[in-house]
Amino acid sequence: MTYKTLLRRVATAAVLIGLVLLCAYLGTPFPEIGIFIVAAICLTEWLLIFVKQAKPGQKITESRLFWGVLGAVYIVLACWGGLYLYQSFPMGVSLWLLGSVWAVDTCAFGVGYALGGPKLAPTISPLKTWSGALGGVAGAVLVTLAFQLAGFIPGGLAMLLMHGVALAVIAILGDLLESAAKRKLGVKDASGLLPGHGGLLDRVDALLAVWLVGALLVIAVGGAA
Repeated sequence: MTYKTLLRRVATAAVLIGLVLLCAYLGTPFPEIGIFIVAAICLTEWLLIFVKQAKPGQKITESRLFWGVLGAVYIVLACWGGLYLYQSFPMGVSLWLLGSVWAVDTCAFGVGYALGGPKLAPTISPLKTWSGALGGVAGAVLVTLAFQLAGFIPGGLAMLLMHGVALAVIAILGDLLESAAKRKLGVKDASGLLPGHGGLLDRVDALLAVWLVGALLVIAVGGAA
């Protein structure tokens, strides 16, 4: 890993953020179309993992079939969660989620690379460190603070900062979940769609977890206010 990798990650995030802001500016139906495209690409990447690794005459094991179906259902439900949150809250909330997740990903990588230290989950993702995880949490908190001060998300500062920490933890766990699934299937990247980065699924794995958990929590407490 080098600083060039970090710069490529930042550049990719900048492009994606630009597309998100354009969709937000244009309004319905462009955000919905964007979420649908994310779902379609991630599903395609996930299913292609099985196609590329399938050998002629090789029987698909029940374990592998289970992971394949579970992953596809997870992606669909997570993207549904993103759509639900977008339609239930002001646009600022969806932008806050996106910005926070990208801050977690970028800050975790940058801080982890710079400081190193004890590994977070060496058997699942050997490059992730506790210092990187704390950097990711700090990134989410800073983005949450910026959105709250700018008036894009409602609520008290203390509660929102707690939400920012929880969001960061969910994002990190979502990243580890995809890493565990790929390790189980024997692949490093979901695809080569984004040179130097892997596939779109590799870039939005944390966001998918945040979308799904966020939507389920909102439904559990009785829907959006």
